[in-house]
Amino acid sequence: MNKTVANLQKYESPNPIQRWLIHHFLDRVTQLTVRVGPLDVLDAGCGEGFVHNHLATRLGHGVRFWGLDVSREALCDGQTRGSRASLLRGSLLDVPFTGGSFDLVVCTEVLEHLAQPEQALDELCRVSRRFVLLSVPCEPFFAGLNFLRGKNLRRLGSDDDHRQHWTRWGFLQFARRRLRILAAPSDTFPWTVVLGELHAR
Repeated sequence: MNKTVANLQKYESPNPIQRWLIHHFLDRVTQLTVRVGPLDVLDAGCGEGFVHNHLATRLGHGVRFWGLDVSREALCDGQTRGSRASLLRGSLLDVPFTGGSFDLVVCTEVLEHLAQPEQALDELCRVSRRFVLLSVPCEPFFAGLNFLRGKNLRRLGSDDDHRQHWTRWGFLQFARRRLRILAAPSDTFPWTVVLGELHAR
């Protein structure tokens, strides 16, 4: 399935359970963002802009947002929807900003799609001054929920474009390679959400 279509289905689903899960996820991401009080935020792998638009409506006009995505289609759709960010096309493997450009770099539901997530994490940390907020599906539960609702049955619930399948513990270990974990709420199921601070340079 086209990633843009899949993303729209996720954030615009009429299913009340899925809508509650997405709303709760966005609220947790917002709470963690408020905790660090950024003035400039990069939404890396922003897609159509659902995350940074949600943050922008809750953080006020004093915070500036940039959105980066490799998909021209997603960025155009985000622009049409009135994105609150300055949008730029580019890859997480070579982020087109100088080092230390943002107080906070947010990257939600992207790293699991990449063959080289370590390189992407290095880039996210390079362009951050201090904080990075990440999320990925919590496996095997994410795939299990897909399977139970009849999605991706031939792949036992696993999305065909997911290249990484982290457990919560596994993703925390991955993030600790570059970050000191400040928060990893346990109530963000079926996602693992991590707020980290760069190690001293």
